[in-house]
Amino acid sequence: MTHDGIKNPDIKLGMSSYFGAPVNWPNGSAFGTLCGLKPQAVQFTEHKISLIKQFASVDEILLLQVTNHNELHMLVEYDNLTDTPSRRALLKKVQHEFDRYQRYHPPFTVIYLDVDHFKLINNSFGHNTGDQVLAELSGNIINSQRQTDFGGIGKEYAVDKTLQLLTQIANIPLLVNYGGDINCNTYAKDYPWRIGVEKSPLSSQTPDLIALKQGGLATSGSTHRYIVHQGKRYSHVLNPKTGWPVENPPLSITVAAANCTQVGMLATFAMLQGKGAEDFLK
Repeated sequence: MTHDGIKNPDIKLGMSSYFGAPVNWPNGSAFGTLCGLKPQAVQFTEHKISLIKQFASVDEILLLQVTNHNELHMLVEYDNLTDTPSRRALLKKVQHEFDRYQRYHPPFTVIYLDVDHFKLINNSFGHNTGDQVLAELSGNIINSQRQTDFGGIGKEYAVDKTLQLLTQIANIPLLVNYGGDINCNTYAKDYPWRIGVEKSPLSSQTPDLIALKQGGLATSGSTHRYIVHQGKRYSHVLNPKTGWPVENPPLSITVAAANCTQVGMLATFAMLQGKGAEDFLK
């Protein structure tokens, strides 16, 4: 162990033995590492090393499935020329927004764009030029839109699904951690999983250490995901009734439940309560 290794959070949590297998995306770029950790100084057997490598292979298969699904989704839902939603996807999105309007009555606007004399462009300059006009127009529209991330719940489901598949391979204690979204099936005798909860830079509290025996655990908050505009801090969690960031949300919420999907929903629902987040969880 080098001197720099003392700063490693696994060592701070009392872990003395480590073996990790790399997990890559289908294109070869790094996704992460599947690790085996023990509080005692031990030599991992070839059997355990083989299991960890097999689990890493399962993760890569899941990543391949996710990639293939996303590519198929893009082919079905988006036009290859303009990178805009297909007719099917557009109608689905419009219906979703109209349903949201009927429920919450937020401001609702429909903007309809038409290209003047587009048939004349095709007839005079050819379809290739017409395609360039469509691509340029759609590119300007896309670049003027606000980008919003709604991908949080997908990772939580992926954690639960990964744990389910790994449990079918080996009957041993397992913990799956995708960027802080966690689920575990059980724990080794006398050694519950120890999860460190990061201290907020805006808080004077010390980091917490949670002993997790089974189930899901995740943290949500605006510690890292926020913007500051004109001196006011805005959370990344949006109020569905207003479309604006939640007012006065807690910096951080850590929730435990039966699985990671439930944890993610509870944490987000609590964030939506603003100052009443803790009372909601009680």
